[in-house]
Amino acid sequence: MPDILLTIDGLVAEPQSWTFEDLKALPEGVQVSDVSEKIPSKQGVGLTLKGILETVRPTQDDYWITFYASRDDFASSIPADPDVIETGIVIYAIDGQPLPVEQGGPTRFMIPNPAACRTAELDECANVKFLDRIEISAERGKDTRPTNEEEHEALHRK
Repeated sequence: MPDILLTIDGLVAEPQSWTFEDLKALPEGVQVSDVSEKIPSKQGVGLTLKGILETVRPTQDDYWITFYASRDDFASSIPADPDVIETGIVIYAIDGQPLPVEQGGPTRFMIPNPAACRTAELDECANVKFLDRIEISAERGKDTRPTNEEEHEALHRK
């Protein structure tokens, strides 16, 4: 049985768990064929956060999105800000293969410019490598991002 790369659950009409083949089969409008066009420092194939959310259909208008990485027990919970939804990308492939762990796989969430979103909850650590689950909730979910500069530096030394 193929490995599940990404699960989305919580307050959604259509919870989903996707394999690599499932992600590749999502509609063209959801696919980002060359991530470097939107995030020059990254390569690969991704999905728009907006397209993913349209697929699972959140059941309320005002919600939080929590990105989980079980590999390192990291989580980032951010409000469903329109700028984040429009620009967020989940990278899942490179060179026709699943995104390797060395590059943040199984999937990796990226916001091209978190500072431009003008939301206090957004910073560089809102980008999540090793992403394997997204949860939609009414309130802020688990968030293990650093709260001070010392914690931030320690996180990036891992």
